[in-house]
Amino acid sequence: MDTLSKTNSYTATVDVPVTATQAQQAVSQVSKWWAVNFHGSAENKGDKFSVAFGDTFVNFQVSEHIPGQKTVWYVTDCNLHWLEDKLEWKDTKVEWLFQPNGSATRIIMTHIGITPQVECYEDCRKGWNEYVLTSLPAFIKTGKGQPN
Repeated sequence: MDTLSKTNSYTATVDVPVTATQAQQAVSQVSKWWAVNFHGSAENKGDKFSVAFGDTFVNFQVSEHIPGQKTVWYVTDCNLHWLEDKLEWKDTKVEWLFQPNGSATRIIMTHIGITPQVECYEDCRKGWNEYVLTSLPAFIKTGKGQPN
């Protein structure tokens, strides 16, 4: 896990009109903006949760949590049923940074280990773009995201 590089890993950046603490709290409400089929908790260091989309599932553990600044989700297990390597996300990390930006907060999400060289990159990029750049900001601004 520590050998993963952020270089070339998928990254999305979005500004939202709330405090960093509020943005971080919104990200932890995974079922409101990403996956309706969500079990567990994503709020504090050590929390474990899973998301599922049909035959696909991903299990996470919150490996880092600095209030109002940073959250890291570590992938402990997965089944990406449509890929040749169904464990492609295992041992990757999803890093969320929350940075004040004027009267807004900049959210920088990086899926460390998902690079253009891996099989799922294009599909994962499209999915993350939809959820991080569209559904999450909608949830933050209106209280209603578009989780799948």
